[in-house]
Amino acid sequence: MSKLIINIISQEKKLAEIEADSLTAPTTEGEITVLPGHLPLFTRLKTGELTYRNAGSKELFAISQGFLDVGLNNSITIIVDSLSNTRNLNTVEIQKAIQKAQESLKHGKESGLAQEELVKIEASLKQALLEEKLAHKTTKTKL
Repeated sequence: MSKLIINIISQEKKLAEIEADSLTAPTTEGEITVLPGHLPLFTRLKTGELTYRNAGSKELFAISQGFLDVGLNNSITIIVDSLSNTRNLNTVEIQKAIQKAQESLKHGKESGLAQEELVKIEASLKQALLEEKLAHKTTKTKL
């Protein structure tokens, strides 16, 4: 059976290159699963849980919004702002990030911060909350 070749990139660098049996991703239209031989597809991703399976094992990532491109020959390109492997999540650091983002959001609204900056703060809060959810979901989380 052939494998999917998944390349995950950000604007700055290649974040991961993975060979997998399947990929499940959160799109703006709902969750999709891609298997080898999938038809070409281009879709928008929303912040959420990206899962790939390989030889019976499952790996979870927290991703920000972005794009997914399923090409020919089982190649997949994922473009996201951020990617966190759930094996590397630290609940103490996540709690600090949530608290910092909540405080920044509160002070930003009170001080009349530009809407663009508020959107960035809200995105970082959403990402931290997702990481917290996934950290509790996996048994491989570091304490």
